Amino acid sequence: VCSSDLGEFNQSEYANDYNRKNYDRVNIMVPKGRREAWKEAAAARGLSMNALVNEAVETKIKTEFPELEKPDT
Repeated sequence: VCSSDLGEFNQSEYANDYNRKNYDRVNIMVPKGRREAWKEAAAARGLSMNALVNEAVETKIKTEFPELEKPDT
């Protein structure tokens, strides 16, 4: 478990370690101005930009590449 030099629990270190172990990081480049549009679209649906992009990609895979769809867990 994560700890600082003083032996105390470090929430940020713990969260970063969890994310490293459970998620892949994908960086994308967006044409100038589109980031703000995505941010507004996500906010309008009560989502983070990450959730909006994940949903959009998964929907695209489901409709155009069903053989790549992730199995339900």
